[in-house]
Amino acid sequence: MIEIIMTLLFLVLIAGWLIVKLSSSLGYKTRANQDLEGAIDIEKKRKEIASRPPASADTLLSRMRAEASDE
Repeated sequence: MIEIIMTLLFLVLIAGWLIVKLSSSLGYKTRANQDLEGAIDIEKKRKEIASRPPASADTLLSRMRAEASDE
């Protein structure tokens, strides 16, 4: 009786492990992957902004107005 219970527990453990492995290989994103992708996007945006030439106050004001009108 104990052998049957232990075998069933072992099979449940293997099934759970397989579900986790298959779900991660099917492309479900984990929280760490989402955070990493967000950090990469932020870094790209920061580099893009840093590569822009310095803007005058008029240019900045018109940019802010354009962004505000988009929303």
